Amino acid sequence: MDVGTGRGQVAKVILEMHLTSTMSIPKWASDGELRAKEVVMADEWEWLRQLKPSNELPERLCVPTSSPGLNLGVQVIGSNIVGNDVVELAAQYMAEHARLELWIGSHEPPLGFQQQFERTRGRSEALLAAYEAWVAFETAYQASGKKIDQVRDERERLKGALRRATDALVRARSECSSRPLAADDISG
Repeated sequence: MDVGTGRGQVAKVILEMHLTSTMSIPKWASDGELRAKEVVMADEWEWLRQLKPSNELPERLCVPTSSPGLNLGVQVIGSNIVGNDVVELAAQYMAEHARLELWIGSHEPPLGFQQQFERTRGRSEALLAAYEAWVAFETAYQASGKKIDQVRDERERLKGALRRATDALVRARSECSSRPLAADDISG
């Protein structure tokens, strides 16, 4: 597929990444994925060469909706094993996820592909950290014989991860920040 040569050098780039809901899906892509498609791109897309291959999302984050961020909240809230304090944090995370989506969609001037990618990459890292904390809590809960008082540490780690993930979404929306979110911003 030739998308033009632009003003500078032409770079051949092999992309293997999942598109997020905020990025438009090309007509030639199937199921929202690009799999080893060789694309000829103008030099303005050179930044893609520095990207590391993306990690696959855990299957559990891919259902019931097409939004992994919302799916984490649905799992936590629908589990019936967390208290209202954790439900509140999961709901705040889902609300900030929606606010970021709205912000990206209505940003003036519109965010470029690279800006969108940088912002969604930061939130994806935060999502995975929160998901790992959720799985650790869920696993510890099952191993304890479903005794909630024996998983206090895991519950606190989950709450912290949800707070950090929510904060990452808020920071992604902040127009004051001109740099992409770093791993330090979300790992706390």
